[in-house]
Amino acid sequence: MATRKHKAPKAKAPTRSDREIREEQHDEAVRVLRAEYYQAVRSLVAELKAALDEGEIRDQDGWQQRIDETLDSSYWVIYTHANKQVVFVSDNADAYFDEGFGPMDASEGIDWAALAVCALRADVQELISAEGIEPEWDGSFAENSTLETAAGYDSSGGRPLLWR
Repeated sequence: MATRKHKAPKAKAPTRSDREIREEQHDEAVRVLRAEYYQAVRSLVAELKAALDEGEIRDQDGWQQRIDETLDSSYWVIYTHANKQVVFVSDNADAYFDEGFGPMDASEGIDWAALAVCALRADVQELISAEGIEPEWDGSFAENSTLETAAGYDSSGGRPLLWR
C-alpha cells in the first residue's frame, strides 16, 4: 500500500517581536553604514586636495582624470557588496539616471558598480563644491572658495596656487 505524503506546514509570515530587531536598532545600523560611507567620501576628497596641494594636478583635464582614477580604484566601486551599500546610503543614489544614462539593461544582472560610481562621483563632487576645493582653471577659484589664496598659478609650470 502506498504511503500518503504529508504537506509541510506553512511557515508563518515574519513579524517583529520583542526578541527581534527593533526599529531603533535598524535605524542605528543604517546610521553606521552612512557614517562609514561618508567618512570614505571625505577621505577621497582629502586625497584629491592633497594631490592639488602637491602639484600633481596641473590642469582641468588632469583634475578630472585624477577624480576618475581615484573613484574607479575605490573600495566602494571595486566590491559588489560595497556597491550595494553606496546605493543604499548615498544621497545621490539616482545619479546614474540623473546623469542621463537612462534605463539599465538588467537582463544579465544589475550593474551595481555603475550605479555606485555615479553616486560616489556625485557625493565627491558635492563635497568638493561645498569645501570650495575645485579650482577654476582660468586662474581664479570658485566663488564659494574658502581657500586662503585664490590667485593664479605659481611659476613651477601651471600649478594652481591653493594652500600656503
